[in-house]
Amino acid sequence: MLRTFCVVVVPLQIVTETVPALQKLKDAGKVRHIGISGLPLNAFRYVLDRVPKGSVEVVLSYCHYSLNDTSLLEIVPYLQEKGIGIISASPLSMGLLSGQTPPEWHPAPSELKVLVSHLVLLQLLSPVYTYLP
Repeated sequence: MLRTFCVVVVPLQIVTETVPALQKLKDAGKVRHIGISGLPLNAFRYVLDRVPKGSVEVVLSYCHYSLNDTSLLEIVPYLQEKGIGIISASPLSMGLLSGQTPPEWHPAPSELKVLVSHLVLLQLLSPVYTYLP
């Protein structure tokens, strides 16, 4: 069986083409579940309000439920009301909280990237301070 996630880039296309095509595959027994993913949370509402009830069963959200961003909580009641499952991906905010430098394209504001890099540096230096007399 195939599990499919469609990246929500053009929400209208997901509504008018992708979900109907995936639903045909599901009806034929070739796909078990249909889910959508995407970074902007408002894309979920856009798609879910326009597709047949039950056609999309799960959403995968990146970086919206972690130490620096809990905005996924704002749409949880909406998703529960619709009976949509939730997968929270990237609990380290796509590398932002990993101790590594996040990629240039990372969606976090530049001020947050700088702040996190300073906090990571302090964390790296903390063992040094532990051993100072």
